[in-house]
Amino acid sequence: MHGRVDDYCPPELAEATYAAAAGPKSMVWLDAARHIDLYDVEPYVTRAADFLHTMKP
Repeated sequence: MHGRVDDYCPPELAEATYAAAAGPKSMVWLDAARHIDLYDVEPYVTRAADFLHTMKP
């Protein structure tokens, strides 16, 4: 899960990390404007929580 715009951690880094990861995976891109938006700005908080609830333990 990553924001499409992120000055702190560039989306390109997220793409490279995702590409290097093995096993089952899925990527969710959020249209958040800042790095921390998915922690405290709706609708990103809900989208992040919903995605995490789909993950297997």
